[in-house]
Amino acid sequence: MYLTKDEEKMYNGEYGKLYEWAMRFLAAYGDGLESERLVKISAACFDYYRTLEWVLPPELYNEFFKSRMAVPVYTNVHPDIECWKEIGMSEKAYQNAKSIEMKYANMNVFLTGSCAAYLIGWAPAFGSHVASIESALYVYLNSVLGARTHRESYPGIFAVALTGKTPYTGLHTDEGRRGNLLVKVKTELNDTMQYNALGYHVGAFVTDWDRPVFTGISGDVGTDDLKFIGAALQLQGSVGLYHVVNVTPEAPTIEYAFGGDEPKETITVGKREIKGACEKLSTGGEEKLIT
Repeated sequence: MYLTKDEEKMYNGEYGKLYEWAMRFLAAYGDGLESERLVKISAACFDYYRTLEWVLPPELYNEFFKSRMAVPVYTNVHPDIECWKEIGMSEKAYQNAKSIEMKYANMNVFLTGSCAAYLIGWAPAFGSHVASIESALYVYLNSVLGARTHRESYPGIFAVALTGKTPYTGLHTDEGRRGNLLVKVKTELNDTMQYNALGYHVGAFVTDWDRPVFTGISGDVGTDDLKFIGAALQLQGSVGLYHVVNVTPEAPTIEYAFGGDEPKETITVGKREIKGACEKLSTGGEEKLIT
């Protein structure tokens, strides 16, 4: 994989052991994905500190917290330490979380406390390259906002955040974002549960690299509706990107969504399929909630 002069310096250890580890990881990662180069990202989202202990070489752990991320980073999990007693945290866990929070403040890391950072302010620009570790978040970023990201791995997300680079491949490329599976929706969707059921049903027919294109969805489609389609697709089929014709930004027409190509397969979803998926997702019986 091609490395720029600056990336080569990182690779050769000229910026220290931490950046050497990060760039060597990304070079091997990129080679595995058959990527020809790295691409700059504008922001990232990684998990809370605890995963660092699992994936970062022990001798680099403290060095990581002395570094500054190359781009703004949003964490998707963080305990609310202001009410640590009420949520059952131990004194030791509280002190540890408080210490990490103070360190992150100097690292260009923002504690969102949410796995859906777009709901509290992180909305990357259309076409921008970003990086995310969170499953439903990266589907939303790709599909609804039109930003470009894969679901990064551990320890890859930390290497990406440190360097501000990720392999240029797949969903980061124009070709990798074209739809390849046509989904014809032949029934009205009246609530978020039915949008969830749609994603769940279609997810059973897809593979990891499929990009479904939905037609027949009309009316006032809300952000929650789109969120539930993507979350269910990811849960059931590990889909990272979908398009809804005349709704999501990269699908103004069906022809545009497919980039002029023909779909490899067509799936039709009607009232029966939505009802069946709702039944699979609902295990509470006929009882009603008491409010």
